[in-house]
Amino acid sequence: MQTVCKRCGKINKTAANTGYCSACQPLERQDYEVVKNYVSAHPNAQMIEVHRATGVSLKVIDRMINNGGLIVVPSKHDNRDE
Repeated sequence: MQTVCKRCGKINKTAANTGYCSACQPLERQDYEVVKNYVSAHPNAQMIEVHRATGVSLKVIDRMINNGGLIVVPSKHDNRDE
């Protein structure tokens, strides 16, 4: 079964199990660890703050939240175009 990688959008067989192709899976894991560590140290951090402090895109952070991996307080001034 082939699916579309959630990160890069390429069609790939390996994305079927994880949602990510083999090239994106380690990148997604790395981003998750960076964000998780930041949020652990700053539990009341807003999404935009997490983005600015970690360099992880708002799109990736949003996906982590939607997948249930993170709970982040949304910013009143959340600008997803950054």
